Amino acid sequence: MPNNFTSNLGHKLILQLGPQIVNTHFHQLYRTIPCALRGCCSRSPCPRGWRYPAEDLAGITRLAVETCVWPLFEVVEGEYHLTYEPKRKLPVADFMRPQGRFRHCFAPGREWMLEEAQAWVDKKWEKLLAKCR
Repeated sequence: MPNNFTSNLGHKLILQLGPQIVNTHFHQLYRTIPCALRGCCSRSPCPRGWRYPAEDLAGITRLAVETCVWPLFEVVEGEYHLTYEPKRKLPVADFMRPQGRFRHCFAPGREWMLEEAQAWVDKKWEKLLAKCR
């Protein structure tokens, strides 16, 4: 492990490091990786809490990205960069529908919930696109 380990290496370094190095040098990695990258672990899907079958985890995660609920971007030295932009942005309802935690949003008369969720995601997505340009 180099002594001049710096935070601008970001997630690319983590991907290149083997699990043994990550485990051995976890505290050094944690101190030097920017907070945004450290926080990405909190955005991992939770089949039990979100009420969907565990085998659907990859599909739910893909839907989160394709609907822009979880946009993929990185910040390098204060500059925002999209790492993935969906070819065709899917409606947020596609991400919400398979999850039991959102069942109440699909009840008759609750269309406003889906509309508000879509508006919120669209607003956040547009702000992110502006930062990336």
